Amino acid sequence: MENKINDLFEYRKLPFLLSFLGKKERKSLMPKLVKIQEKIYNLDGYLEQNWKLKPKKLSKYWKAINNSIAKLGYDHDQIEKMTSHIKRYELHESQLRSYKLPTRISLEYFYYYKSCDVRLLREIIYDKYKNDDNVIKLSDWRIYDLVTEINDDIEDVFEDQKTINCNYYLISILEEGVEEAEKKYSLFLNALLKRSITKFSKSKQPDIIKLHYYTVKRIRQTLALLTKQNSLISNKKSIKKTELSKYFEF
Repeated sequence: MENKINDLFEYRKLPFLLSFLGKKERKSLMPKLVKIQEKIYNLDGYLEQNWKLKPKKLSKYWKAINNSIAKLGYDHDQIEKMTSHIKRYELHESQLRSYKLPTRISLEYFYYYKSCDVRLLREIIYDKYKNDDNVIKLSDWRIYDLVTEINDDIEDVFEDQKTINCNYYLISILEEGVEEAEKKYSLFLNALLKRSITKFSKSKQPDIIKLHYYTVKRIRQTLALLTKQNSLISNKKSIKKTELSKYFEF
């Protein structure tokens, strides 16, 4: 779990964001962020392993999440607001049990809410960095977070066949086939590339330039990964033998 969280933080550039804080604040905040992410992963693991969800179990996981955030000094109402997007994404996951697939909604809408955990951590960091002159705004991370969440789905396409997982990419393949899924994702990733260029390429602010560089790099990596994974999938007839196939006819 610890290595998984460290990898997540590195890939989502949380250490870069934490560098805006003082050394003492970073040292104090980092273990608390790790604990919050751990509790969110515990909830995610329960959703992935169980078709029938028990309210008491869900309540236990949510209590742990809320308590971990409360240790940073947030009250009940603040925590409710801060975790609202996590609850929305949990709804997407739980709606699989009502035979509602994520592909009924847009890629951008889905991946925006899928990035809920990382955006929560970013929000906490920005709250601690009380500087109204932030060069990089919280909203500036949107494209980067969309790309990294897409990368996560593509990277985990084989692993997620074994779980009850709301992997939009995998479900797109099961519904539409490899070629259509690749086309859809390629178009969206290239659209995100254009958006990043339009939004950031003319900036002279060093941190914005870094964010744009990170975003372009991730998009190119994800496009390459998309090609690689699709090549592997097209040669694997077992793609339909997924955990979700027990409940859906693709």
